[in-house]
Amino acid sequence: MKQAIIELTAAVRELAAAIKEGKEENSPTPPIRRKPKKPTTTTTTRARARFVKPTVDEVAAYVREKGYTFDPVAFWYYYESNGWKIGRNTMKSWTSACVTWQRKEGKPQTVVPEEPSEADRFLMECMAKSQAGRKESAR
Repeated sequence: MKQAIIELTAAVRELAAAIKEGKEENSPTPPIRRKPKKPTTTTTTRARARFVKPTVDEVAAYVREKGYTFDPVAFWYYYESNGWKIGRNTMKSWTSACVTWQRKEGKPQTVVPEEPSEADRFLMECMAKSQAGRKESAR
């Protein structure tokens, strides 16, 4: 064992001397050359911004600024309960959603009554007769 240590020490000394002289036979592999990173510029590439949900105050300020008539608190709570999604997709712009809410707010939702069918008219006549009969029997 002592002999192995002596031989190993001699080999290390020889290697150190060869490195100093620059005559090493088994030189280490050259360092890996890496491609330099391209500088990222936001002016040339369009970076996608992550959606940041607004606060109630931000929505209220935006609604006042634009002159919208819908309730900003109802808007905020509606989308907060949906996880700020439209259908299955994450919302990209809450200000665009405000425009949609305003358009829906401005449209009157009127229900046009339909003409009663023949069967409905018959039932209404029967109900009127039965109510008239009840009134007479109650006297």
